[in-house]
Amino acid sequence: MKTTNYQFDLMYQGQEHKDIVYNESLLKLDANLNLSVDNFVEKLPESITYGQRFILTAGENKNKICYFAHSTKELQYISPYNNMLVYMVKDGCFAIFSDNSWKKVSPGFEEQASSSSLKFIGVKDEYLLPSKVDCHYLYLEAKCALNFDEVKNSSFAVMIKQNYEEVFNIKWPENILWPGKESVQVTATVNAIDFFRFQKIAESKHFLAETIKKNYQY
Repeated sequence: MKTTNYQFDLMYQGQEHKDIVYNESLLKLDANLNLSVDNFVEKLPESITYGQRFILTAGENKNKICYFAHSTKELQYISPYNNMLVYMVKDGCFAIFSDNSWKKVSPGFEEQASSSSLKFIGVKDEYLLPSKVDCHYLYLEAKCALNFDEVKNSSFAVMIKQNYEEVFNIKWPENILWPGKESVQVTATVNAIDFFRFQKIAESKHFLAETIKKNYQY
């Protein structure tokens, strides 16, 4: 028998070597109570010290968290579970495991998850939209791929503000349906603000996209 989330071994009546099972579980807990991860890596460093953790992006242990628990143990691996959340030290942001892959979440994730928080959140690389927000305010710090996997609202708006120095593009999710199958890119002008609305299609994972207005300027 194993625990639900981390798959720790459970002791059962009449089991031999219960002390080994107990010690193994304690080592895992001790190594991962503060679950921060140093970085995503395709290949592990030559040596890992206690406290370091890495998420593998390739190989037989892809998506697993690798860590060093004790000098008497070899490298250990934890398989992620759906909606598992860890803090990425190198990037200074959170990452969530969803649909069999890790996705980075903006540092402002918790603040934007509150509908009363009306401020632009800096986004880059990949941004997973929070689940229950009526309007998302996004500021482009670099090119960014948006992800709607966690969105629960049937209808929501997205306001995107361009960078004040350099123009960046957005990569929309593939499950968005645009009028005439023509995807709309954000305005290629610094400080421009574009406004979009999305409606979830019943019995589907797709969203209908509507461009409300582009190129608002202060």
